Amino acid sequence: MPEITCPLHKVAGDEIALISSNREITYKEFNHLVNKATQWLADNNIKKNDRVAILSHNPIEFPILLLALFRIGAVAVPMNYRLPEQSNIELLKQFYISHLICPGVMIPAKYNSNLSIISLDRFFDVMELYQYDNSKSRLSLEQDATIIFTSGSSGEPKGVLHSFGNHYYNASGSNENILLQQGDRWLVSLPFYHVGGLGIIFRTILAGATIVIPEPDENLEDSIIRYKVSHCSLVATQLYRLLKSNSIKEILMSLKALLIGGGRVPFNLIEKSVEAGIPIHTTYGLTEMASQVTTTPPNADIELLKTSGKLLKYRELKISDEGEIFVKSETLFRGYIINKGIDDSIDGDGWFHTGDMGKIDKKGYLTVSGRKDNMFISGGENICPETIEAALLQFDSIEEAVVVGVDDPEFVNRPVAFIKLKRKMETKKIEKSLRDCLPGYMIPAAFYELPNDDKQGGIKFNRLKLKQLAEKKYKSMN
Repeated sequence: MPEITCPLHKVAGDEIALISSNREITYKEFNHLVNKATQWLADNNIKKNDRVAILSHNPIEFPILLLALFRIGAVAVPMNYRLPEQSNIELLKQFYISHLICPGVMIPAKYNSNLSIISLDRFFDVMELYQYDNSKSRLSLEQDATIIFTSGSSGEPKGVLHSFGNHYYNASGSNENILLQQGDRWLVSLPFYHVGGLGIIFRTILAGATIVIPEPDENLEDSIIRYKVSHCSLVATQLYRLLKSNSIKEILMSLKALLIGGGRVPFNLIEKSVEAGIPIHTTYGLTEMASQVTTTPPNADIELLKTSGKLLKYRELKISDEGEIFVKSETLFRGYIINKGIDDSIDGDGWFHTGDMGKIDKKGYLTVSGRKDNMFISGGENICPETIEAALLQFDSIEEAVVVGVDDPEFVNRPVAFIKLKRKMETKKIEKSLRDCLPGYMIPAAFYELPNDDKQGGIKFNRLKLKQLAEKKYKSMN
């Protein structure tokens, strides 16, 4: 198996590795803490190939635990702390988790007796009890490293198994596109249980830069200013809310890079960012590829930023005859966890069928049109709901939009839209304006208020749940 020296050994100096509101940790200290945590976890009977869940708000201890688990050869399983306790208990059973690391307040009231609980309380005090061993560790690029839960638009969780090499090559390819170096600070503004948040750890450590981990209740705008951030990863909603504040625009202009992803980015949001001089990068990625697949380069013009960028190093991509995006490479996951086995979901030629639809232009830039499984037929016409959503998001009064298809006796299906308004606007005016940019069969048959709590982990909407809600509402109208 190909191996590399643990990336921490390559820096291990006085440069700041981790920073939070009340603690700064140098790379030298980081390496010592990982070494000690490795001993601590081993003393708690964690062994190679054990699946170890971490349930907590983004704590500064997380990167330390992650590297320590890798050194043991165990598999880290970041858990969604936003889920109901019972949902997490079921996931712990379903995916054969042997150990759970969490603060005392998050220990489940009822859990499988075979599950070993390790308290995260007083972590740094406990580390003082261990001696540092200066022997250097090596990590296999092929060792199983993480299981990340993804549910796509269905809401049904899948366990995505990655090797250490998947994360390593994803981060390496990203760093060759977006310059990241010692002294830079990348803000953790996404949860670690999300591949976008987890990817920040790998990119930053490989570059010897600083991981900025704010407290859960810290305001995003305040964190960017307080920690003198140079790099950010945001979803469109976060960027939209920041741009409402004039005081933060100048700070955003001073960033070295702002990576914007997590779904479709409204064109008007891109235009406002460019006008404000913000160095944004649009991107396309997926959990199964350990994060980014394509990303725009630095200083891309507005037309390029309306795409999802070009293929990064260590990735391969092609468009099928049906227009579906296929991917493979060193960053492609091992497979989905099925009981104690793995379903690799790869075709005979090694390609993973993403379910996303798109096209590549002559310059090699990818434009993603939507999800294959979101498409539906209305009156004999194929409808990609993301096309309607993009049109809705051009209205300054609409902050978020999700379109789903509902059963209709005449047309088989009709599109209906859930929208979140920034300010009051009559749906008749929206409908009238849409007719200037969309064909009649794409005009939503109804508009409903978008529920505030329907985002899965704060990142993407649960389309299945919204479709079920829309069916009830639409049926009661007709």
